[in-house]
This record gives sequence, structure tokens and C-alpha cells, in this order.
Amino acid sequence: MAARRDVTVPRRSYTLPMYPRSAKDDSSHDGEENTNTNRDAGRLIDDEGREEGRVSKEVFLNYFNSLGGVKVCVFLFAVLTLWQGFQIGSDLWLSHWTGQKNGSYNQDEAAYNMKVYSLLGAGAAIMVFVRSATVVVVGLRASRHLFDNLTLSLLRAPLRFFDANPIGRIVNRYGDDISVVDFSLPFIFGGFLVTFFFTVCKLATAVYTMNFVGVLIIPLVWIYVKIANFYLAPSRDISRLWKVSSSPVLSHVTQSEEGVVVIRAFGQDIIERMLHENFIRNDMNSRCWFASTVTQQWFQVRMQLIGCGVVFVVVSGLVYLRDYLSPGLVGLAFTYALSVDSGLASLVQLWSLMEIQMVSPERILEYSSIPAEGSSRPLVIEPDALWPRSSTVQFQDVVFS
Repeated sequence: MAARRDVTVPRRSYTLPMYPRSAKDDSSHDGEENTNTNRDAGRLIDDEGREEGRVSKEVFLNYFNSLGGVKVCVFLFAVLTLWQGFQIGSDLWLSHWTGQKNGSYNQDEAAYNMKVYSLLGAGAAIMVFVRSATVVVVGLRASRHLFDNLTLSLLRAPLRFFDANPIGRIVNRYGDDISVVDFSLPFIFGGFLVTFFFTVCKLATAVYTMNFVGVLIIPLVWIYVKIANFYLAPSRDISRLWKVSSSPVLSHVTQSEEGVVVIRAFGQDIIERMLHENFIRNDMNSRCWFASTVTQQWFQVRMQLIGCGVVFVVVSGLVYLRDYLSPGLVGLAFTYALSVDSGLASLVQLWSLMEIQMVSPERILEYSSIPAEGSSRPLVIEPDALWPRSSTVQFQDVVFS
């Protein structure tokens, strides 16, 4: 019986071949491409490219058209406006109701207040249902449109494309990227619209309630925007690096599963080498994931600190204006102040997350624009009306040498 031998696989650093590709920098890379033509002439597999900088407007416009265009956005805007109108109306009516003195109304008036409040709440609930259903339907429509274009482009792609791009890159787009477009992106998009309307309406109501004191919130909102822009720059590129570094892992796993019999046939040395390669590629992917987690934590800490500043300004204003506001309005403004704090933080987080997730449609559109091989229309030859009259096969002008 052979003795058992422990396998120790050393780890070492690995540099994943990834080159940035941006429309702004195409002209600057022309000279480098001409210089490296001879060096890359014998290469079969191309390096996987990635965009850099902000997600282009063309990607947003393409996804916007896939959702349904202007009609869908106008419909969503109307639904969200009605939703916030019913929501704020119910809160203002409740503030008016609780501000009434105990002896100033009878039982009929209380029933009337309850009826109005219930109708406003029911209207808000109906708008929430319509909004959620619309987001799901248009999100699935956009996903189906992008999926169909990707599949059609790959079916028409030349064979050279499949030789130069490993199967893991295609699987990554059909797996992770399509999953993001199917599930994550529609709900993030809908959540961003909801949070935007919610925060703007609540903030406007709180500022209107506190008069001139509410102006102090504007500098804090400006700081929110600045921090968000500073956070988005690295988070976009880290997300791209994480997605690009996932393709080599999937390619290696796929190749190992397909050739497991051959790998085992060559013995322990080949098994150790395959394990070592797998560790290297997973380490590279984990580095990108760790960098993404660190940047998110950095962003959340600063959002919480500024949110505390917003609450402090609002509460200080309410204390200063306590003699000029009714108890109902004070409670309403204080409640809105707490929701504005979380709403602004969620708004910035959702916008940054949406722009990060837009990398997936960007990668899908990259493979949806592959130059087709041959004509996109099938060649149709109309036969003669009397064809076939006889079952003969003729070779004309054929030369064998």
C-alpha cells in the first residue's frame, strides 16, 4: 500500500493580464498597438479588456431605451408623484388632526378625519403596488432585450472570436452579468427613484416647516454629493476589476472539469500545478473583492457622520422655533428630519451602487457589438418553377489536381 503524501502548494503573487480600454484613450494606444504587433502576432488568446472612468452615456441610454424609453419614465414619474402626494397629504392631515383641541370636534368630525386619512393611505398603497409592478415588468423587458442581443451577436460571431476569448468570459456574462440585469439592477433602479422622490419631498417639507433655518441643510447636502463623487471614482474601477478577474477563475474551473481524466493521468505534479494555478486566480479575485469591501465601509462611515449633522441642524431649528410651530408640525418635521438623514445616505449609496452595477450592461453591450461573420440575412435562391425535373447531379468546370 502506497504511503500517503501531503501536498503543500506554495502561494505566490500573480498579475492578471487586463488592459484598460476607453474611448478617450483610443488614439493614445494606436502607437503602442503598432509597436507590439510583432510581439502579439503569435498569440491566440487575447487579453480581456475593461473600460475605465465613468460608465459612458451610451450605456445608460441603451439601458434606458431597453426599459421602454420616455413613456415608461413619464408614467413612473406620475406614479411616484401621486404616491408622495398621498403620503405627505396623509401625514399633514394626521398632524392637523392631532393638533385639534379635545373639545373642538365631535364624534362625526372624528369619523370624517378617519375617513380622509384612510383614503389617503389607501391611495398611497395603490401607488406603491403600481410602482412595484411597473419596475418589475420594465426590468424584465430590458433584461430580455439585452439577452437577445447578446445571444444573437454571439451566434453570428466569427470563429476567431471564440478562439481568442476563453469560454469563461462568455459564461461570466451569461451568468453574473445577466443575473445582475435580471434581479439587482431593476430593483436598484426602482429603489433609487423611490428614495429620490421620498428624500426630496421630505426635505422640502422639513425646510418649508422650519423656514430660514432649513437653509442650513443645503451645505450638508452639497457635502453628500462631493463624497459620493469621490467614492464613485475608485468603486467603478474596482467593480470592473472584480468582474474581469472572475473570468479566469471560471475558465480554469471549466477546463479542469473537462480535462480531469487527463490531469489525473499525468500524475501528482500536474495536479499540484493545477491547484497552484487555481489558488493564484482566486487570490487575485479576492483582492478585488476586499478592496471593494474596504471602500464601501469608508463610504458608509462618512455618510453616517454627515447624517448626524443633518439631524443636529433640524433638531436645533425645531428647538429654536418651538414658540412658532404647533406640536403636530414639530413632530412631523422631526420625523421627516430622521427620515431625511437615512434617505440622503440611501440615495447616495443607491446611486453609487447603480453606477457600479451598470458595469454589467456595459460588459454585455461589449459582446453585443461583435462584428458579424458574413451576411445577417440567409442567402435565398429561388429555383425554377419546373425544378426538379430529373434527379441528376452534374459537375461543371471542376478540376482535380
